Amino acid sequence: MMHISYIDTYLPGCNINNEELGSRLNFKPQLIEKLFGNYGRHFSTNLKTGENTASCTDLIHLMMQKLISLNDNGMRDIDFVLVSTATPDLLLPTSINEACNMIGFKNIETYQIIGGCSGAVQALKMADYMLKSGLHHKGLVIGVECSNKFLNLFDETKTKVEPKEMVNYCLFGDGVGGCIVSSERTSGSVYVKGIDYKYNGLQEKIGQLANWSGSRKDFDDGQPMLKEEYKLIECLVPKLTNETYTELKNKYSSKRDIRWFMPPQLSGRMVNNICNGMNIHESKILSLVHEIGNCANAALYFQLKEFFDLSDEGDEGIAISIESSRWLSSGLYLKKEY
Repeated sequence: MMHISYIDTYLPGCNINNEELGSRLNFKPQLIEKLFGNYGRHFSTNLKTGENTASCTDLIHLMMQKLISLNDNGMRDIDFVLVSTATPDLLLPTSINEACNMIGFKNIETYQIIGGCSGAVQALKMADYMLKSGLHHKGLVIGVECSNKFLNLFDETKTKVEPKEMVNYCLFGDGVGGCIVSSERTSGSVYVKGIDYKYNGLQEKIGQLANWSGSRKDFDDGQPMLKEEYKLIECLVPKLTNETYTELKNKYSSKRDIRWFMPPQLSGRMVNNICNGMNIHESKILSLVHEIGNCANAALYFQLKEFFDLSDEGDEGIAISIESSRWLSSGLYLKKEY
């Protein structure tokens, strides 16, 4: 059994509203909100100067510090650290191990998962396996995004941002979130009753692509740095969300009514479409994507923090993440403990 005893989150820099982003993209701010339903996001890059204010490693290190400060025994009883991200600083050394070096961890198991929105659920599922093995008792699980490599708004030779690239600036944001997971229940903890994750095997186009970039100039794989098939995502994600919600409810629910719903954090507009289509009342929805953008691997933790803070004893909730890269469905079934 896996219990979440503490959750924390962090957003780098100041909030970038649609007016400021629109002026950088030469795109009407009203259209950003109309098309995507987002009106804010945070970046680890100063949009005025182009200066990088934090790295992926910095954000992981910061979250480790916050979680360790919440743990009664500090670092002493942490058995493992898991990080999921789509935007590591380097291939090697990994961002998680750089952060562990900064904070002073020794003789501890560390794992870094590279993935998109479903990476957070993958990491939590791996933590669940580790705790159930009986070989581990407590760990840190962290999701983080830092888009410094992809913010190409400061190239003076680049006169126009392509529409498919512009989508990413409007949708995404940086952030970090994490939790302490344990095999033992603590006062007010959240019991993770079930975790589902699967590759769907849909015969569809890649919904989102994020490429690597190396120094070899004569190599071209024919792929862009970033690519988003937003219309395909709009079509398939609501269907996959509904299916995942039904599966989780049928497998793990002990109640007719699920008090809280944490929908996929693709965009504010998508959250509205999904929840309206599933007939879920706004009073049950925990979502922050419209305020902070899609933080991918960090997004789920902002929702879990809301569930942790707002839910009453016995409340149950479902959190779902759909990754459009090669169409992955994942979700959590949660229960607030006394």
